Amino acid sequence: MSKKMGDNIFSDKPQKIKVETGGNDYIRQTYVIKKEYVNKLKDKAYWDRTSQKEILDGILENYFKDKNIKPVPGK
Repeated sequence: MSKKMGDNIFSDKPQKIKVETGGNDYIRQTYVIKKEYVNKLKDKAYWDRTSQKEILDGILENYFKDKNIKPVPGK
């Protein structure tokens, strides 16, 4: 598959945009996840009257809270 000019979805380097919301730093990043999870995330956000971002933030915070993650060498 060849790259075309402007095809960012095939870029080896993710495009990062810094977004500041409510005093916290966020990075806009694209991930590929199962459609099933997208639908559940949207439904949960709707019924909980919250945002998908807040739900994902809570999920990731809970996942990483007891992990010791070493940084990638050279970064």
